[in-house]
Amino acid sequence: MNTVTLICQGCGRPFTLAQSDYDKMLEENIQTPRFCSIQCAFHGWDYQAVWYGRYRRSQSDKKG
Repeated sequence: MNTVTLICQGCGRPFTLAQSDYDKMLEENIQTPRFCSIQCAFHGWDYQAVWYGRYRRSQSDKKG
């Protein structure tokens, strides 16, 4: 099964979806934000959390 890795628009964490599910989402609406959980979808877009999540992951990649 093919998967797609996306970045959550609420918390900035990477998450995976099945390719078929992602294709269905794109067919419905290409501009809809993608969230990793219902909690993130409830809170909505959080640009600071996404930026901080990417920053933390880049720092942990440098250490490891």
